[in-house]
Amino acid sequence: MKKKLLKYNFPFRGSWQKALLCMKLTSILLFVGCMQVAAKGYSQSNMLSLNLHQVEISKALQVIEQNSDYRFLYNDALLSPKFTINVKADDSKVTDIVGQILSGTPLTYKLIGEHLIVIAAKNHEIEAIHLSGVVRTPEGKPLSGVSVRVKGATIGTITDADGKFVLDIPDHTVLIFSSLGYDTKEITVSEQSQIAVTLEPSSTGLNELVVIGYGTQKESEVTGAISSVNADQLQDMPDMRVEQSLQGRTSGVTIAANSGRPGAPSTVRIRG
Repeated sequence: MKKKLLKYNFPFRGSWQKALLCMKLTSILLFVGCMQVAAKGYSQSNMLSLNLHQVEISKALQVIEQNSDYRFLYNDALLSPKFTINVKADDSKVTDIVGQILSGTPLTYKLIGEHLIVIAAKNHEIEAIHLSGVVRTPEGKPLSGVSVRVKGATIGTITDADGKFVLDIPDHTVLIFSSLGYDTKEITVSEQSQIAVTLEPSSTGLNELVVIGYGTQKESEVTGAISSVNADQLQDMPDMRVEQSLQGRTSGVTIAANSGRPGAPSTVRIRG
């Protein structure tokens, strides 16, 4: 028995009409797929499922941090290890889960910005600050790439090319400013919306660096002796070639001519 093939008759018989219809269908499918991916991403960052039994509050908060974009700021003394909780949530908002965790405790929370949750005692009012600032050198030049983070937390940002930064933090927060080559600085932010910070160049560790011709290296990593010849010592020399001028001026360097012909290259041996 022969099988009948199902056929679909396009309303347009021209090949370009069929191609146009296929392109429209493809565009619709791609749009639907992108919407599903966006919805999934939103769900992963703002919705969470948890099933924890007899765990400390701090451990439960760590699990939330590991599985979402949210970060917590609190005093360790507030979360007593004596208290254990049970948490069961199925595709719930992170803020609802935190409320469930803190229910029955003398603690409360407040969402600052998009993903920072501050936990404090219920009798303590949590004030949020939208802080903007700039970091400069003592000469007034902007410093880019400076790390700005909240002390005791993983919340932070870095300065842009103009040395500016923006950060949502709770009031009475200690900020740590650090950058390579500059002293680390701590500043307590209290009822401020704008700050200007000056970082001083660091002198610590400069004596531990050794210049090696094309860069620097830690003194502890240098395994051999280092010699240098100043250009001023060579400018009055009658030699025609640079390597001839180095002969006898640096230890461990031997210059030998390959032949007696003018312009012939020399052999330079450095410690064998």
